[in-house]
Amino acid sequence: MSVINDMLKDLERRRAPEVMSGAELLAGVRVTAPERVGYNGYYALAALLLCALLLCVWLGAHWGRTSPAAQQMTQQAKVPTVAQAAPARQQPAQAVASPVPTNTSLPVMSLTPVKGLAPVAEPEPAAAEATVATAMAEGVVAATAADGTIATAAAIPIDASTALLPPEGVLRKTPVVLNTMQQAEERYQHVLETFAQDEPQATIDELQRIVSAFPLHQASRQMLVECLLGQGQDKQAEALLKYGLELAPGHAPYLELLAHVYVGRNQYPLALETLLIAQPEMASHTNYYALLAAVYEHQRQYAKAANVYSALLQLQPANAVWWLGLAIALEITEQPQQAVEAYKKAELGENLQPQMQLYIHKRLSVLGG
Repeated sequence: MSVINDMLKDLERRRAPEVMSGAELLAGVRVTAPERVGYNGYYALAALLLCALLLCVWLGAHWGRTSPAAQQMTQQAKVPTVAQAAPARQQPAQAVASPVPTNTSLPVMSLTPVKGLAPVAEPEPAAAEATVATAMAEGVVAATAADGTIATAAAIPIDASTALLPPEGVLRKTPVVLNTMQQAEERYQHVLETFAQDEPQATIDELQRIVSAFPLHQASRQMLVECLLGQGQDKQAEALLKYGLELAPGHAPYLELLAHVYVGRNQYPLALETLLIAQPEMASHTNYYALLAAVYEHQRQYAKAANVYSALLQLQPANAVWWLGLAIALEITEQPQQAVEAYKKAELGENLQPQMQLYIHKRLSVLGG
């Protein structure tokens, strides 16, 4: 109510008998105040109307601040105000360009169709897999037409014999990759062709390198053992043979060489035990069985020795040494007639050592042959 009282007092101070209104000044007409009839009643009515008007204004303002709808409208009206105030704090675009783009959505790349290629609809995954499987099963060849579409030549078989051939007149060089055994054999043959017999140590060194790199190459190991035995290195030869037998159990050449090592040491029981480990084919291992027969004789197993010599002579009837061995076994087993025939066959043979020939003549003179 204090606001209304202040307005009434201000109205009393500015009251005058003749007042120029804004409209009159614009029109240039002076309006004379009417005759003041009932002056006091007029002012009382004006004051009452002014109070009523101010009361309505005050009530409307108070209702607007407390109404839920008005509050919601106020909140909505604040949003654009804040959003509009934000750009005012940013620097002008002409001064500094912002490094961060305001639009965070990914750009969409527009694909320009290639001239001459027709768009192909992408098939469903299941349909694509079925198409590929069918094409592979039937051997169908797909070709691309000039307009970009895919043309399928059905039932065109692929000739596997000519599919990988180079064009006519073009030479294809295919590198030859040697496996492990081929590399070892190549180096072994190089040793046979290059190293002379008067360079045993150089041969041994090269063979040792081959055996170390290719332990399964049997020919290199066998030749190395023979070279070592020729140089009197029987212990190293024995170690190589035993390791070789671990890699290739029952390998007849290794067993034969190991038996020779034991014979050189006068270890005949070990030599016989070694030779009996395997029973290789006699036709391709005659030296193996000849050594076995000689060891049998040394161990005084003459009947077994005679059987082995008889089997060997069926393969090589002209072998004088085997005939001599058979003659000795027959004589000791008290078969003098057969022994005389065996001695005579041995005498006719070749490549006999002088002491062997002397022994044959002596036994024939004793037996009356």
